[in-house]
Amino acid sequence: MYGLGRDPWDTLLWGMWGVGVGLCIYARRKATPQHTLKVDWYLLTGFTVIALVPVLIFKPSPWYFLNSRYSYLASAFVAVIVGALIARWGQRSRLMGVAWVMVALAYYFGTLRQVDAWREAGMLARKSVLSLANAPVDRPLLILSLPDHFHGAYIWRAGFHEGVAIWLPERASQPMFIASRFTMRLRTDTSVQYANGVATLSSPYDIFLPPEGVRTPAGDELIVLPDKLVIHWSHAQRYTLLRYEAGQFVALPQQVQSSHARRD
Repeated sequence: MYGLGRDPWDTLLWGMWGVGVGLCIYARRKATPQHTLKVDWYLLTGFTVIALVPVLIFKPSPWYFLNSRYSYLASAFVAVIVGALIARWGQRSRLMGVAWVMVALAYYFGTLRQVDAWREAGMLARKSVLSLANAPVDRPLLILSLPDHFHGAYIWRAGFHEGVAIWLPERASQPMFIASRFTMRLRTDTSVQYANGVATLSSPYDIFLPPEGVRTPAGDELIVLPDKLVIHWSHAQRYTLLRYEAGQFVALPQQVQSSHARRD
């Protein structure tokens, strides 16, 4: 769960959701079911399972928003089930009504937070690509790490080179390679730091991820670990290294890059 125990808003929303669900269960025990509404629970449950089975390999989860899109169809049937439960057990119980309102508010404000995360992710994607206009043109570029996602909203999980071709077509022909990706779980100010051939992240809550769907540098293999990225000295000789900071890709000072190449 993103930020639970670390982000006060996430903790508050999940707490409200938990209290609401608990009250629903408690009120259900004390309420008399309204049998006027006939629901085929087996059919609805079956449709939910059928919608989930083909996408289980992508590990959809209500707690992990990165793969939540794979459960959209199943969630439609779950919404019908929830609506039926409200109709059966919420008509004559004030406590049940309060419980459902708490759950709905938790989902509502949680959705608003996620919409804001997608907005931030889109802004970071555009800003980061446009910053490449200031990168050197005399050598191929090696970006140490791409921002992968913010709070579950994709930044450069895929389509980086296509994004460069759209937003910065004058740089699309320049050789450009990616060494790794990194997460932004809680904040957008995570930066990539570099010293002595090793890149690290400014946030202890974030990790490096292997590069996927991008052009990687040829030659000596890069070492991508959750807490660091190790760059071989030959890469410092052949490429201009760029790190990520404040939404932009920034070229390393030439003396820093040269000292690494000479020492190794």
